[in-house]
Amino acid sequence: MTALFGDLVFPPLIQSLLLLVAIGVIVGLLYVIRPPVNQRTVLAFVPWIVAGAVLHVFYRLGEILQVRIYPPGIAPLFATPAVYLITFVFMGAVWVMSAMIVPGKRLRQKVPQYLGATGFGMATPLGSHLLAGA
Repeated sequence: MTALFGDLVFPPLIQSLLLLVAIGVIVGLLYVIRPPVNQRTVLAFVPWIVAGAVLHVFYRLGEILQVRIYPPGIAPLFATPAVYLITFVFMGAVWVMSAMIVPGKRLRQKVPQYLGATGFGMATPLGSHLLAGA
């Protein structure tokens, strides 16, 4: 039986601190901008979740098959739990940028479209590469 949380890999201290700073910046920007959140926005997160999961699957496959998929310096960023935080940083950056460039009257409609489309644009090639037998 495996130990609970036995496969958690934390990045080195510098990378962890930079990741926490990036998260703080994104959360701060989202707090200041306050983009509208509706059902479409929440659904737009789904491709990003898939992209983060596929990035983690690649990390695990590299570990199991003893193949170097990610460069050793950044590989721990794709392990649990850092991969979810990295995904949030990229998704949050897209969310902030799209909320800043969309005119106010179209914000509720266009921001989820941009967020979902970029997430889909990330998840699709990753998923197809995984299904093709990377």
